[in-house]
Amino acid sequence: MAKPHPLLDPTNFRLSVSFLLLVAIAGGLATEVIKWEQPLRYSLLFTLALVLIVVLGSVLSRRMARPEITTLGILTNVLRAKGLVVLVSKPPGRASAMDAALYHSQNGVLEHFWLLHSADTKPDALWIAAELAKEGSKAKPHYCEILDVWSIIEAKDIVDHVRRTAKREYGLADKDLICDFTGMTKHVSAGMIFAGAPMEARLQYMHPNKFLANGHADQAAGSTPLEVQIAYQVEEEL
Repeated sequence: MAKPHPLLDPTNFRLSVSFLLLVAIAGGLATEVIKWEQPLRYSLLFTLALVLIVVLGSVLSRRMARPEITTLGILTNVLRAKGLVVLVSKPPGRASAMDAALYHSQNGVLEHFWLLHSADTKPDALWIAAELAKEGSKAKPHYCEILDVWSIIEAKDIVDHVRRTAKREYGLADKDLICDFTGMTKHVSAGMIFAGAPMEARLQYMHPNKFLANGHADQAAGSTPLEVQIAYQVEEEL
């Protein structure tokens, strides 16, 4: 069954009511024009009013329609990517980024990986790249410093830039690039998730293979990637 237009979808209550109100106003105007003794005299006024109603309907559709979630799920069998973006934490948290890089570099799949780090975790980013090279990976590391680890917007902008660079300079399609939002601060993780919200983007996080008695992840046991499918479109206000 086909989905109704957002303007007529009853689940968009405010939008539907507002649009139906505009339709009622248009109907009322048409009725009044018919009653007038000289309707042609007011035809221009009626036309302008109708155009205004159509424009308002379009604005309402953009401003009030809810984001449509088409897919939301977790994939356990993560397809290895040619490009990887990771968030670098201080030890022992940096282990999750290392595990992610090792996973995607198996069989020589990984070609490029971007390490998003703060000034404090730059040494850890260099350590991850060096350890990955020791494992025989030929993937090229790229380093991106986040100045404010409490800024969702900065993190989103950096990840957006990485996605554009991966496509423009290295020919990596969105399906070839995956962003791992494990690590750093929740703000940076949120920024990465927002950057990966469009349907074509890929997101993952590293799930610990074992937990300690205190509830923390057992870093020695490693972690496994889980891909998160969040397929909806985020539109920024201008």
